[in-house]
Amino acid sequence: MLFSSYKKTFGTLVILLMLISIPVSLLLIKQQQDTRQRASGLNPDRTKYIILNKADGNITQETINEIKNKIEISNSGNTKLGIGLIISYLEKSDEQENDLINNLTSLSINNDIPILIKLDGISWWETRSDLWNWWDPSKEGYNPDNKYNVEWTSWNPDDAIKISWRNWGQQSRVKPHPNLASPKYIEEKQKDLRRILPIIQNWYDNLPPDKKYLFAGLVLDNELSIGLNHYYYPNGNSYVDPACEENSTCQDVANQRLCRWKASFGDPVCCNGDFECPQNQYCDIEDNSPTRPCSTRYYCASRNSTDSTPSASPIPTAPPGQTRVGGSCESNNPDNDPTTGLNFYLGTSGGLIQLGYAAVKTYGIKDSGDITINDLDEVIKKHAQMLAQTVQDTEFPQNSVFIHGGGNIQLNPTATFSYSNVVTNIVNPSWSFYDMAHNPADATGLSQALDQNTTKTWAAVEWLYTGGGKEGWKSAVNNTLNYRNNKLVAIYNWEGINNNTGAIDAINEILTESITTPPTPSPTPEAPTPTASPSATPTLTPTPTTIPTPTPSVPTPIPTNTPFPTPTPQPGNILIGLSLKLTGISNIEGNNNTPVNFQRTDAMLKIYNTNGQEVKEANGILIYNQETGLYEGKISIDSLEINQYFLKIKLDNTLFQILKNGQKQTVILTITEGQIEYALGQVNLISGDINNDNKIDLLDYNIIINCTKKLCSDEEKQQADLNDDGKIDMIDYNILLRNFSSIEGD
Repeated sequence: MLFSSYKKTFGTLVILLMLISIPVSLLLIKQQQDTRQRASGLNPDRTKYIILNKADGNITQETINEIKNKIEISNSGNTKLGIGLIISYLEKSDEQENDLINNLTSLSINNDIPILIKLDGISWWETRSDLWNWWDPSKEGYNPDNKYNVEWTSWNPDDAIKISWRNWGQQSRVKPHPNLASPKYIEEKQKDLRRILPIIQNWYDNLPPDKKYLFAGLVLDNELSIGLNHYYYPNGNSYVDPACEENSTCQDVANQRLCRWKASFGDPVCCNGDFECPQNQYCDIEDNSPTRPCSTRYYCASRNSTDSTPSASPIPTAPPGQTRVGGSCESNNPDNDPTTGLNFYLGTSGGLIQLGYAAVKTYGIKDSGDITINDLDEVIKKHAQMLAQTVQDTEFPQNSVFIHGGGNIQLNPTATFSYSNVVTNIVNPSWSFYDMAHNPADATGLSQALDQNTTKTWAAVEWLYTGGGKEGWKSAVNNTLNYRNNKLVAIYNWEGINNNTGAIDAINEILTESITTPPTPSPTPEAPTPTASPSATPTLTPTPTTIPTPTPSVPTPIPTNTPFPTPTPQPGNILIGLSLKLTGISNIEGNNNTPVNFQRTDAMLKIYNTNGQEVKEANGILIYNQETGLYEGKISIDSLEINQYFLKIKLDNTLFQILKNGQKQTVILTITEGQIEYALGQVNLISGDINNDNKIDLLDYNIIINCTKKLCSDEEKQQADLNDDGKIDMIDYNILLRNFSSIEGD
């Protein structure tokens, strides 16, 4: 809460009003965003997520149980815990992809745990030799035109690469960097996405309304970039050997490459018939002497097709009478690869060989000169736009689909990609945070990128705080999750934090606090201020020298408990028993337990069939019960057919709320023959809809301001007294402020 005491003077109230003016600007922007979403048939979803990514991609019931043993998984709060999976769809078969999705969605429903699905079409394509093998006719997928699907080290496709390196904790070899502008590569990505997306969409569409939160989101690609996760060393292609004999293995001795026969073919006679050689020596197959001495001089050998006797063979052509037997092998032991890695202080190439020529040229950006960071950013923008358009026709909630950019490495911002290159204004941008995980607000260029983002939602879809301790973790997660309308924080990875007590304790506290503490608008928002004021009643600026004295709108009554009202149902009617909890009115210390309106005659109940069609509307009377701190009563409904229904309820100054149980699941009313009374339990209503339009917005704010200056009507004063204590004061302001995040009712 913004204030610690309700016993402040109205002088402090003036300061409060000045502070509120900033969140109201944010409110206007949020209203515009929600209007766009409603126009698209999308309902704004304010749920936030902490996602635990599983690095090995193997999510089982045992995985969920392990998480549950350490973290309390509850979906009662505004922040929910979920689990993330990466599907490298260019690497997997259709069957494998289907199995991964079906397994994950089943685990989600069975364990009531949200899921984040990343569809990665850039990191792994090891099995797609039909796209990258342009150099080896003996290997599957060979096509010389595949050089147009990989990156080049110059403007000439003859300088296409055969290999790349990546460092995700330790360096490893990967297949060549894809050409992000290649029509064939893009076609394959779109084909796979258009097959996978309907499977996920169908699962989401079939979730009950009260289970939609199980879909935390969909992420496209994995750190979309050039040269970041596929870098290339000088003479990199030399680390890929030409074809070697079948069943031979590549080894490296004294920094030379060779193919050595496996035992199945028999070693050549060596060292006077003894097949042993000292360490780091092998039989010298170029020496034709009977003894074939051990040596450190090696070449690839070819097997004689008639006598299987190895003999000398210069690379790459076998001598007359020798036959190369299929297969190929990559070069020396990766342990002997260069290990300098990337250093972006040294420019856009990271100090290695510049890539990006193929994509820049194919996209028509330019075909000569030096590659610049602007050229690479333009490639990323075009590829991100393609991904956004591919998913544009799906019906996922707009604030749940993201494109994952690499972000701006903070070592040297002028030499690395900007945050804005994945801002498409179709789907939401997202990035990785490691150095800036403690507080993304400090990340250079992030705020400017978010200013450009008209979807207004973003996410930290790859995030890891490298500091220690519960308080450090808690601060870092909250700083990230609460910055500029962030949707989620995906921690990389569960395997790395499952024994980190500081991280586990912090996550548990954040989830618990999201249940018990209402969200508070940020006092220092980053969003731009709207240039136009709404046409509704203007906000009246309070004069600091004028301190209004609150005047009770009605005399404060001496309450007496009234018997629970029970209307007599007519034949064919039923009675719905309800208990309503209102913000600021209860038997809890600090709340008002003696409301002016002990009897509420403004309860409106709407009943819908399971297709979402409204079938009935009824009004009723509810009486405040001081022992329970709830408004209680029964509402009579006439002529309701035997079927299943869900219900919404509101009072004049609250939002409509769907009736849900303690687990936030929609309560289904099942009408059975002969049953008259149905008890549907407690509903927590959100107060602040002063003008009764099912929204909490600037109009409500203006009314409550005007009431402090005695410029509102008696009816408005009655509605603005949110805690129903007979006066408009700081408590009412606090209730309105707390409920700003609940802009629209169900």
